[in-house]
Amino acid sequence: MKIFFKLFFLSSIFLIGCSSSQDCGKQEKEIIGISSVVGNEPFTEVAIITDNNDIYIIKEPLNIKNVLSGTQGNYYKVKYKALKDSAGVHIIIPTEINKQ
Repeated sequence: MKIFFKLFFLSSIFLIGCSSSQDCGKQEKEIIGISSVVGNEPFTEVAIITDNNDIYIIKEPLNIKNVLSGTQGNYYKVKYKALKDSAGVHIIIPTEINKQ
């Protein structure tokens, strides 16, 4: 009976820990960097380049992409949700931008 309760307790802790980890990836994050356009024509992308030379490619929405591409070289604070982050490439979906 004691073994059953120990296994039940350990499995419940394991399930609680795993279920909370997905919410961490969906939280809004924040970066500050320079708006820029990266890549070669016709495959250019709007991006934010931080002071650490990290590049965050903006995928959508179109109105934010238009603002950032029209004001290249300005600093922005960007609140975003990560879409893809692998092999050193950060692809994000911004929810809010503020000029610094």
